[in-house]
Amino acid sequence: MSRSRVEPLLLPEQQTSTTETINDPHARRSVRPIATLWGTAVVTLQNIVGVGTLSFAAAFSDASLVPGVVVVFASCALGILSSHTIVACLEASRQQTFLGVVEHLFNRKAAVAVELAVGLTTLCSTLAYMIDIVDALKDFIGAFTSDAALTSRWFAAICVCVPCVVLTSFRDLNRLKPYSALGVLGLVFASVVVCVLCLTTSLELPDADKPELFAFHSDFFNSLSIGILSFAMQYNVPRLFYELGFRPRDTHAPPGGFPDVREVKKTLFQAIVLANLIALTWYIVVGIIPYRHFGRSVPGDIINGFHDVSPADRNLMTAARGVIVLSLIAAVPITGTVARDAVFNVCRPADCADEDWPGAKVRVLSSVTIIGVVGFVAVVFSDIETALSFKGSTFIAFIMLWLPAVASYGLCPSRRLVSLVLLLAGFVCTGCGLFSAIHHAMHND
Repeated sequence: MSRSRVEPLLLPEQQTSTTETINDPHARRSVRPIATLWGTAVVTLQNIVGVGTLSFAAAFSDASLVPGVVVVFASCALGILSSHTIVACLEASRQQTFLGVVEHLFNRKAAVAVELAVGLTTLCSTLAYMIDIVDALKDFIGAFTSDAALTSRWFAAICVCVPCVVLTSFRDLNRLKPYSALGVLGLVFASVVVCVLCLTTSLELPDADKPELFAFHSDFFNSLSIGILSFAMQYNVPRLFYELGFRPRDTHAPPGGFPDVREVKKTLFQAIVLANLIALTWYIVVGIIPYRHFGRSVPGDIINGFHDVSPADRNLMTAARGVIVLSLIAAVPITGTVARDAVFNVCRPADCADEDWPGAKVRVLSSVTIIGVVGFVAVVFSDIETALSFKGSTFIAFIMLWLPAVASYGLCPSRRLVSLVLLLAGFVCTGCGLFSAIHHAMHND
């Protein structure tokens, strides 16, 4: 296919002369793609896997082996399908944010509500990451010293908040790709350590805890919550689409025109599929091996689930805790940036271009505020992590399934069957999330 440049999303009345474009100081930088296929794939993969990689064995513990594999494949397919649907909605509505799409379909109030819901969801994800970082760093420091001050949650929170603020202040997600690559490599190392320890150590399990090939428990609904949450990255699709060169609202075309939207969509779709397939394979491997080792008694923190190991294995566990801290620090800005941008999209003046808002000072100040608040809550209310985990099939289902389904039904008549599939999946996953939350609350009481 020819790579000729076209302007499929620019209305005739928005066209300007080449002379006017050259005189526009924002024209060139507003359309220059800052993302690549591999950079987008790396950021997306870091967004998908996070620390959930090492807790995915819990999904197999809740669902048993065969249903667990089905849950992983179904969650991956829904993730790819909803991402593709979001891109179609952005193109059809000539918008580049969730707020713009919903406002185009309904009204400003509905759009603000949706954008704030997106911000709240990603803020909860950032908080869950922060709690995990503080716990992991506390355990890592505890392997070297027993000093109460150094092993406190406050000290750990202060140590991780500084790099998180710096990374969250970045303007674009693809600027984070070197840090995301390091984060992914760190999780690979930790996953290898877990799998090696599972394969080289033995554990006597009672009959009730032995791994099952196919069984049904009430905890199966919780596995669906884990699955849908583990492939959630749709809230970053609009930003990634923009960074690859999608410009639906620009008023000035650069010399040579805009990048072909078909090429931009193709690149984004390839990156999303690549990242999801890698995550799919990864989840199956690091889910099944620990499940076969621990059975239904899979610990929430697998790294701390090994006992009576050799000094060499203990050193590997300590190193794994260290790289998990680095991996989580790289993951925080990916969700924190979305929470920050949600507020910016709501507050941005209508006549303000994306390149002019927000300024560097505003980004830094907002990043300090978000990470500071999240860090404080992570220390003081660390027990809420379990409650946050159940948002996977409630808030995330809204963004990942319901929102694309409703928007696509109104904007893309040819995709209404896809919309109905996503809507049905959204109802199922939301119901499973609510059931899991109620069941967990009653069980704890």
